[in-house]
Amino acid sequence: MALEKALANLQAESKCQICLGEMTDPVTIECGHNFCSTCITQSWADLEGRFPCPVCRYQCQKSPLTGNLQLRRILARARQLHGQLSKTQEEKPQCEKHGRALTLFCEQDLELLCALCPWLPAHRGHPVRLIEEAASQHRARLHGYMQALNRQEAELQDALAAQARRQAQLQETMESERTKLCSECKQLKQLVDREQQAVLSRLGREEREMVQKLRGCTRRFAQHVSAMEALLAEASEKSVTPDVELLMGVGSLFRRCEDVQPPAFYLFKFTRHGYCLPPRFSTLQAIRQKFREAITLDPETAAPPLLVSGDRKSVRCCLKPGRGGPGSPARPERCAAAAAAAAAVLGAQSFGAGRHYWEVRVGDKAEWAVGLCKDPAGDGDGRPSRRWVLRRRGGAYVAEHTVSVALELAEKPSRIGIYLDYELGVIFFYNLSDRTHIHSFRDKFSEALRPYFHVGEDSKPLSFQ
Repeated sequence: MALEKALANLQAESKCQICLGEMTDPVTIECGHNFCSTCITQSWADLEGRFPCPVCRYQCQKSPLTGNLQLRRILARARQLHGQLSKTQEEKPQCEKHGRALTLFCEQDLELLCALCPWLPAHRGHPVRLIEEAASQHRARLHGYMQALNRQEAELQDALAAQARRQAQLQETMESERTKLCSECKQLKQLVDREQQAVLSRLGREEREMVQKLRGCTRRFAQHVSAMEALLAEASEKSVTPDVELLMGVGSLFRRCEDVQPPAFYLFKFTRHGYCLPPRFSTLQAIRQKFREAITLDPETAAPPLLVSGDRKSVRCCLKPGRGGPGSPARPERCAAAAAAAAAVLGAQSFGAGRHYWEVRVGDKAEWAVGLCKDPAGDGDGRPSRRWVLRRRGGAYVAEHTVSVALELAEKPSRIGIYLDYELGVIFFYNLSDRTHIHSFRDKFSEALRPYFHVGEDSKPLSFQ
């Protein structure tokens, strides 16, 4: 009777206060009361801003309703227990062999027995207990299994939630990569469009110059043909005159015939140098692997304020120029180019042919310049008279050769890639931070070139990768 009363009370508590029936798909709102998901949703369907609890009138926010999984399991178990109790009350099981009520439980065979069954050979000597005692023990055992299953279910739910988070992270990562790829493609298209316009402009300019020279050559030949026709007509007319008249002034005619020289032909030769586009970054990866140079610094070209590291892979400005550093002894015979360029130093390598690539870490230095210069070794004053450099100064970026060209960079570079194709006559600069092409120099090189570095006045180093 006590169990029946407890089940009745549990069923009363499990009723929905809206539909007054047993809760289905129970959800919990902010104040802690539980309702059928459908009932509370319909109850709040026409409300805006204020959502009162149907029981305590607490004003709730209409946020996503939280399903009460534990309450749902409790209600299911209560229904199951109620059904079992009803069945037990309706059907009192009896022993099939003896026709008596089943009041005992065999712990070894896990079977229900009547009072006579323990004397049968099949159960003789087996531990036997009253149903109430056995049920209490096995109910506790079932609770242990239930707790373990609940833990496993909770762990599985956590794993599923973690999997969902990982899936969301994957989607975010892929979306970020797609956005980044689209941005890179857009930048690449803009770069190709700019380079195409520049190349077409140079090509058109050279075409106009060639056509102008060809027209001038054609005009000179036409004038020469006219002069020859006039001279031929004069000679023909002279040849049929009387002897005395023929001999008069014949020397001048002879000299003019002998001095006839046709104008020189204009022979043009189209070369493709200067009309190539910069390698794409995917191509640059192959360039990095095939043409990468192990650049080192030449301490003999370093200005006195500079300190070159012992491995000659980095250089920084020392505010006390009197102090020397490893690999950078203070010597008066340092290159005059360094004195002229202040905080500048040259690479130890010299390039007079081929293709070469190297990278420079500029970090967050406020001032620097990297690139190439004419090898000053062959000049009388040791001064690098020609430079092709990318420079940062005062937060602005410029490309410097014979003139300075202001540059607009989408992202501040911390590493610069430099690629020289000597025979093609091009120098490319790349921003390795966002993998974009920065600027190209095009020229005809006839002298050896050396890497050039301007360190600036701060003490932060420039270094090679």
